Amino acid sequence: MPAATTMAHVSKAKMLLYKQSQAIAFAEELKVLSVGAALLRGNRLVGLNAYLDNDGVLRTRGRLNSIDIAEDAIILAPGCRITNLIAWASTCPTSPSPTAKNFGASDQQLILKMHNYRRNRLASGLLTKYKAAKRMATMRWDAELATLAALNVKQCKMNHDACHNTKKFKASGQNLAIYGYSGPQSGKTVRELIIASINMWWNEKKDANMAVINKYPSSWSGPQIGHFTAMAQEKNTHCGCAAAFYYENGMNWFLMACNYATTNWVGEPVYQRGVKASGCKKGTNVNYPGLCKVSEVYNV
Repeated sequence: MPAATTMAHVSKAKMLLYKQSQAIAFAEELKVLSVGAALLRGNRLVGLNAYLDNDGVLRTRGRLNSIDIAEDAIILAPGCRITNLIAWASTCPTSPSPTAKNFGASDQQLILKMHNYRRNRLASGLLTKYKAAKRMATMRWDAELATLAALNVKQCKMNHDACHNTKKFKASGQNLAIYGYSGPQSGKTVRELIIASINMWWNEKKDANMAVINKYPSSWSGPQIGHFTAMAQEKNTHCGCAAAFYYENGMNWFLMACNYATTNWVGEPVYQRGVKASGCKKGTNVNYPGLCKVSEVYNV
């Protein structure tokens, strides 16, 4: 019983850059863009209940003591709220407790291979009704995108979040999938569930077309295509994914989130059509000749 959902931007929403801090207390209202959203101390957030309201104002309780700014950062959209990196959301079942699945090296390689193999075939013009791509990126793993994906699945619900942007990736995309099955949780392997989730996203290609690729639509009345187009976005140089298992309503549930370097914008192409890899400035990937080398630089 798989299902999926994706996030695509209709317009470029306001994003606010917040520096990471190791020591912070709170102010009732702060408009200065210098306080961190990723307020980490060990595995917990130092700044509990810090969030941005719809006007882009940082809302917290208490008063501001000190700020020790570090280099890394997270970008939050107005309304973004993170309260605890460890706790599961109140929407999660409590018995049995849900379990997190942070993907190790072998799972990461599987996810990347599934993306890059499909991107390479698309970029090479090997898919029916799709033209080749001039400059499609090879996808790599990003640990920060994966960390933010791990926060999403702790909702135990297939809901998009507004908190998956980073300093490097200021307009991140996001794909979600959920897979339900009966019997013991061990009845499905993590590998099987990853493959099923990504195949479900990519299979949306049957419902999209080159008109969508050439100019991403402002509205779409047909079946879902956003997961496929996120995977096909030429500038998606990186992804980071995570998953969770939980048991609810007599079913096992595998919830998976993948965050991407960028998303698709209305009115802009998913990728530039042309002779495969002809626009790659650094050359092509030896393993995926339809994709550019990992050293290719993209404006994301």
